[in-house]
Amino acid sequence: MLPRLVAARKGLVDDDFLTHRQDGPVTVITFTTESLMKDTDIQRVKSDIESIIIGGGPGFVLDCAKLNYLSSQAIAMFVNTRQKVIARNGGKLTLRGVGPLLMELIKITKLQKLFTIE
Repeated sequence: MLPRLVAARKGLVDDDFLTHRQDGPVTVITFTTESLMKDTDIQRVKSDIESIIIGGGPGFVLDCAKLNYLSSQAIAMFVNTRQKVIARNGGKLTLRGVGPLLMELIKITKLQKLFTIE
């Protein structure tokens, strides 16, 4: 098994981009970066989140309090993450701590129709 996958299952993923913790039936994924703009960063975050989904849930929260900027590829990652959460666990994905810059982007892209936003 891949070392990052093992770490994610044990709740140990902790890097420049995100951390996570289990809160009862909800897995809270907290972004620790201000932006997700570079392809290599997005691929790494996507891989980390996919590993976390395997061992977490059924509910998931993406805590975006620190996150201000997303590329179109990062937006697609959010949408795909939501689909994976629903498909794998029949669960729900919530966005939390969405600041004004990110909220503007969410409204422009009409993602508020897909996500519950706290």
